Amino acid sequence: MKEPPRRGWAFVLLAWAAACGLEPPPPTDGPRLCAEARACRVGEDCSCEAEPLCREDVRYVAYGDQCQLVKFGCATGERQAFDECGCGCEVLPTPPPPLPEPLRFLAAGATEDSVRDEIHLFEAQTGLSLEYSFGAVGALRDRVLAGEPADVMVVTPAIIATLDAQQLVRADSRVDLGQIGGGIAVRVGDPLPAISTPDELEQALLDADEVYYADPSVATAGAALMRVVDLLGIGDVVRAKGHIASGGKAAMQDMTRSTATRVLGATQISEIKSVPASILVGPYPAPLQVKTTYSAIILERTERVDDATKLIEFFSGRDFQARLAQSGFERIIASP
Repeated sequence: MKEPPRRGWAFVLLAWAAACGLEPPPPTDGPRLCAEARACRVGEDCSCEAEPLCREDVRYVAYGDQCQLVKFGCATGERQAFDECGCGCEVLPTPPPPLPEPLRFLAAGATEDSVRDEIHLFEAQTGLSLEYSFGAVGALRDRVLAGEPADVMVVTPAIIATLDAQQLVRADSRVDLGQIGGGIAVRVGDPLPAISTPDELEQALLDADEVYYADPSVATAGAALMRVVDLLGIGDVVRAKGHIASGGKAAMQDMTRSTATRVLGATQISEIKSVPASILVGPYPAPLQVKTTYSAIILERTERVDDATKLIEFFSGRDFQARLAQSGFERIIASP
């Protein structure tokens, strides 16, 4: 038989004795329970034929032939218990420890597909979870400057410098993850224009009816394209036919939905590869190419430095680096 629960102060041991087959103690002058710890109604004999009755914090007990309600209480950390012996108290089960809150992570859109594909490995290895958001690096910068909480970011060195000037970056936390260049995209099934030289790229941009790219005011890839077309001397023409989106991936998605005859997209190579209906024509010609470094940092406001460090170590590890390479990233070789 299972051990009966511990009783409250007004639930005398007679309840156990009678209902559980033990010899009851001799009668006393104080309140006594029905002979078999059964409930009775006020004003009736305690025939003990009814079911035991416990309601909230009261228990029927008997004075002679009469029943009265007597309170019993359970200590802190206990609860009322009901079994074949009547009413009593038992210790509450210890609740499991709460799960840690997710790490808050903000990252450049150029890394989005790699993070989404690989982050389940990090969660399985560490037992931690991640709450993430992606966007143009300038937009992420503005969110942090406005006070949005975050533990880790992956952004560009220029953004890191801005945040560091506001003392928002934890010292010595920066880890460079890789670099990537910009490229030209078309819709799947469209002819591939020649873009291997500056002259060919210029002609392809002039021939296009529409050009899709990320907002240059907040997105590294959009700003890079504007530098390219200005160097080619066709900046005003491209801007006039341009279609701007909040980020590079969104721009490529918009391009694939265009109904124009000749459309081009321009953004980071990883963002082109992330949209199934777009196809990478190729990178910008070498004389015009500017490769962007993306780095992970821990923000000064975090209270979870150890967990944030684990996330950055994961990003630097073999599995994540291999996924970045599939997206077009190149590892950064440290100078001797």
